[in-house]
Amino acid sequence: FAISRRHPERILSQDAEEKHDRYIKTQLQGLDVEAAISRLDSLMRDGKVYKEKITLNELAERLDIRQHQLSELLNSCMKTTFFNYVNDQRVREAVHLLETGPELQIIEISLEVGFSSLSVFYREFKKRIWVSPAEYRRKNPGDNEAAAVPE
Repeated sequence: FAISRRHPERILSQDAEEKHDRYIKTQLQGLDVEAAISRLDSLMRDGKVYKEKITLNELAERLDIRQHQLSELLNSCMKTTFFNYVNDQRVREAVHLLETGPELQIIEISLEVGFSSLSVFYREFKKRIWVSPAEYRRKNPGDNEAAAVPE
């Protein structure tokens, strides 16, 4: 009682940690977290499911886990949200295409990686890379350098 009167923040912090730990245990109980993360990474890397209009529930079904488990896995273990995780994958692929596909227009790249709108693509790209896709392409020509060198 004396500690709670002098340091109420300790009690509040401890209560919050206990509730958080209980929540993690209830959602991820019995789940091999490492294996689930590995399957998720593989699905994104090899299956490129981020190119589709995919929902949290659909992705969870493909991973053979519950929707709440996937949400908690992303939030607690990977420190991200479903939408941020998917958009991170899309932007990563867009960077690759900007560097290796000089013939591709930016709108083609946007649609190819799964964005349904050019404005959303620009916003998400700039949020992660700090420049627009067009500016990124200008600064990082990739294969364009080889094509620009006269023989």
